[in-house]
Amino acid sequence: MTTNLEALKAKYKVNEESESYLQQRLEKTGKLLDTGACVEEARQAHEEVVLKYAGDVEFQGDIKEFFVPSPSFPGGVPVDVIKPLILTRRPTVLVYFHDGAMIFGSRKTSAPICKLLAREAMCIVINVEYRLAPEAKFPACYDDAKCVVRWVMMNRSLIGAGNDSKVGVAGAGAGGNIAATMAHEIRGLSYQILVYPLVDFRFGQPSVEEFHVLGLKTQEHHTWCTEQFLSTSEEVTNPRVTPLLQPKFTKLPPTLIIVAELDPLRDGCYEYKKIIKEAGIEAESMILKGTIHSFFSQPGHFKETTRRTIEKIVSFMKKHGTS
Repeated sequence: MTTNLEALKAKYKVNEESESYLQQRLEKTGKLLDTGACVEEARQAHEEVVLKYAGDVEFQGDIKEFFVPSPSFPGGVPVDVIKPLILTRRPTVLVYFHDGAMIFGSRKTSAPICKLLAREAMCIVINVEYRLAPEAKFPACYDDAKCVVRWVMMNRSLIGAGNDSKVGVAGAGAGGNIAATMAHEIRGLSYQILVYPLVDFRFGQPSVEEFHVLGLKTQEHHTWCTEQFLSTSEEVTNPRVTPLLQPKFTKLPPTLIIVAELDPLRDGCYEYKKIIKEAGIEAESMILKGTIHSFFSQPGHFKETTRRTIEKIVSFMKKHGTS
């Protein structure tokens, strides 16, 4: 019997890191996500996998916790301000939103990639602990994110940057969704970096169906996550939830989109870049051939893929984040 992985390899040249990751995950559990588990069990399983493959990132510098004032988050939105020992003269500030389908993930799971970004770009990274669904459904994560980005823009010197330091947003997967929405809603951002962003909660692109068949992420997974995040099915067409439906794209900052070839979200990424460019906004993309979704939060395993991605991101940040 042909396995999902064999079917994938019959059509695509799967890179070594992606193949070994899929093989290990599927051998252990037979699937990538147990949607029959309760939310807490699923979160614990997600964290264990991410931390296992994230590895240890060598980092010298300071990490300081702040609580960003918010009218809807008692005690404030927790963030880690990650400041490497070596900074550029006027370091850019990158506000980072972790992945996890709006349900999983935390500052803990995104700490390795945030440290790597701070170290390699010699910038200050803000690692955001936004509220998760289903305890805090839409629009909680966006409200938290907006508070943090505005706070960063008003408190550059407090976090160790210059008053004229440029600020950008970034995120992976669902975090890329949040970053994309922030770029639409907040003026004054210098750039956005979207790593395989979830830009369409309707999940109607051909790549969603293609990789559902191949078993990388099932439609069951998407349905389950959407039900946890949204209160009604109509909310999938809210432009905050589905940035692809935003009415205007002409005010966006320069954009970098990282696309994984073997990703259900791939076609949404292509479509999003096309709309941005048609609006006259500078937009770049990097297509990672043979690569699957979720690699960015697991740099310890996806060493070469992450190295290439970080190299592209740093180049983009030098271009748009230098004061």
